[in-house]
Amino acid sequence: MKLILVCSLQDSISAQASSIIKSLLHFQEGNEVQDSASYMLVLDHEDQENANAVQLLEFNKRIVDIDSLDSLSADLIVFISRHASKSRINIFSVHALGNWSEEALLGGRPSQISVSSPYNMRQMLHILKRHNTTDIDVIYEATHHGPLLNTPSFFVEFGGDPESAGNKECIMILAESVAEFAKSFASGTNFADKNGKVAVGIGGGHYAKKFTELALSGQYAFSHIMPKHSAGELSMVFQAILKSDPKADLIVLEWKSLNSFQKKGLIEKLSELGIGYEKI
Repeated sequence: MKLILVCSLQDSISAQASSIIKSLLHFQEGNEVQDSASYMLVLDHEDQENANAVQLLEFNKRIVDIDSLDSLSADLIVFISRHASKSRINIFSVHALGNWSEEALLGGRPSQISVSSPYNMRQMLHILKRHNTTDIDVIYEATHHGPLLNTPSFFVEFGGDPESAGNKECIMILAESVAEFAKSFASGTNFADKNGKVAVGIGGGHYAKKFTELALSGQYAFSHIMPKHSAGELSMVFQAILKSDPKADLIVLEWKSLNSFQKKGLIEKLSELGIGYEKI
């Protein structure tokens, strides 16, 4: 098994987190990969027998454009990034990758989503929640932006406020959380809890508070989240079910957030596809 952590040196939060992760864990320089600096995690001798590989890559390009990683044969790719927000409110977030519509302004491809990793995403939420010593929210974001990958992947982020790059406490929380995730993955243990159904969440806003609460309770692990403003993209529903490792079991609808037109279209589409759903 192989985990790749991806950072961008053009992103101050990503670069700072990468430096901290390297100080928390024992990495050694690896061979250059696709114009990136490469580091391999080295475990203590007694941990080596059943260890999984963890590789940290630092690119000097925009993180949403790093779309050539499928050739590295990883089992999971985690992008560590600054969170950008029009509201300028800081959050810690986890989200899957992809574009629900024909717009692809931040990498990826129009109307295509990447393969997600629902149980690992939920595990990262739990770890962030445990490390978070602030009153800043830990939350799922809806699936958005690139890159487009067939390898299971997700983003973990901190930011929002223009001054967030100087928030050493929160960047440390982000880095410590990723370091714990990486070390657990490397240990060879099946550390991500597999309880609960794998679901696609549809409805609500970009910041998916209800879906986050349901995930942290253990009821579901969400693969992709389609916000209410994208719920008319019915052609994307089946893709959302399939682009998940493991494949999603059902759709969870945040019912009250959807208008009558969206509800009718979704129910008809799910019936046509033979996909089960639950309302929350």
